[in-house]
Amino acid sequence: MQEELDVLSRRRGISKSEIIREAVTEYLSDHSKTEIQEKLKAGAGLWKERKDLPDLSELRREFDRLN
Repeated sequence: MQEELDVLSRRRGISKSEIIREAVTEYLSDHSKTEIQEKLKAGAGLWKERKDLPDLSELRREFDRLN
């Protein structure tokens, strides 16, 4: 890995530290997105069987009619 970092550093004209910072930033960004997606999937359909919620289609029609 050290040799690959050296080559990439020379080719891009930036320090190895900068390459590592970019890699860590990208990794953390991807990890955060995955975590958010997993939480959204876990919540999907959570209120599906609830009977005490308003009909969203009716609310949307009413909103469209008023605007």
